[in-house]
Amino acid sequence: MSINPFRIVLKCNNYCNYKCEYCINDMPYSNEPKKTIDIRLVKFITYNIKKYLFDQDIIISLSGGEPTLISNICDIIKELLTIPNLRAIHIMSNCTGGG
Repeated sequence: MSINPFRIVLKCNNYCNYKCEYCINDMPYSNEPKKTIDIRLVKFITYNIKKYLFDQDIIISLSGGEPTLISNICDIIKELLTIPNLRAIHIMSNCTGGG
């Protein structure tokens, strides 16, 4: 692993089942409609990482809201795992989802 891997943070959604005041995510908790990252966007990002960052170690962090509340979180992770130079996937979670 290189000393300075390229870190990418994907904000997967804008909602959470908790409203912790100490949360590291900047959640407005307004009346915004719920938004979730589309798998097509993840595929686009994955394609571009493979094309342009093929010689750089990659670490991807999934954040939100609560990423484990996304119904297709497993599909997102499977897509990210196709990146040959991926060294880690970090999931910032309260571990209460069930995607």
